[in-house]
Amino acid sequence: MTLAESIHQILSRNDLVTDLFYLTYFERYPDIQTHFDGVDMEQQAVLLKMALTTIQQYYDHDYPAAEQYLLVLGHKHHLRRIPQDLYADWRDCMLDTLERYFEHMWSEDLEDQWTEAINNAIDVMCRGYREFPLNGDKS
Repeated sequence: MTLAESIHQILSRNDLVTDLFYLTYFERYPDIQTHFDGVDMEQQAVLLKMALTTIQQYYDHDYPAAEQYLLVLGHKHHLRRIPQDLYADWRDCMLDTLERYFEHMWSEDLEDQWTEAINNAIDVMCRGYREFPLNGDKS
């Protein structure tokens, strides 16, 4: 299974991955819930699936639009005062969630693809904390 095929499966089903992710994330890191105060979790689940799609598109195709979206996402996280050091925990929890979700279809190769893709996305998102280049402004 490739990264693109795994995204296809995620998008073809309801909120199973996102539900499983947030249950695991909040259980593993209860303090993180303060960053979700006032957040509509149904909308958040949709945003998470779209972020995963963008991560895959950026990894597979290096689309400028995907990079721009990740910069915007990073900037929005910066405005919400989400510390950058939380991204490693998010990545690890997402990888664990994906492994549980895909079960026997999960492989070392797929894990490597997802790890690299998420790390690339995190790098771009962290740039969004320092710059917001869509209009040339610095924040």
